[in-house]
Amino acid sequence: MATEKVNKVLILREIKSHYQFKRDVDFATFLGISAQTLNSWFKRDTFDLELLYHKCTAISPDFLFTGQQPLLRQAKAGANPEVLDLQTKLIAEMEKSRLLEQKLMTLALKTPHTEENALLYFKQYLEELNKDNQPNQEKK
Repeated sequence: MATEKVNKVLILREIKSHYQFKRDVDFATFLGISAQTLNSWFKRDTFDLELLYHKCTAISPDFLFTGQQPLLRQAKAGANPEVLDLQTKLIAEMEKSRLLEQKLMTLALKTPHTEENALLYFKQYLEELNKDNQPNQEKK
């Protein structure tokens, strides 16, 4: 019995689309690999299965192995699919935020005359982000 070859390029494109990355370089950064490595995966129709499994936690392991839908992990019994979808989107947005923070730091380090201003802005941004992520506490 002949087995069908898994289209890993299609799997990579589906994952990239799910996490809403428009550019390969952002997708590669999310995965923790170089853009050249990702480009090689696309050209050679291959990828690091273990890396994708650990980095793309919303993606179904079955999809990673076979490329067959469903793309996302199945919800546990009683789990609200809308909540799971929002959680997945939140994770993607948090990762985009992390990527933007990295780019800001890189820019600040490449531009010495604005480094101090960029670092102050970055510090304020992180403080605001921390405030937004803390549970609401009643004021006494």
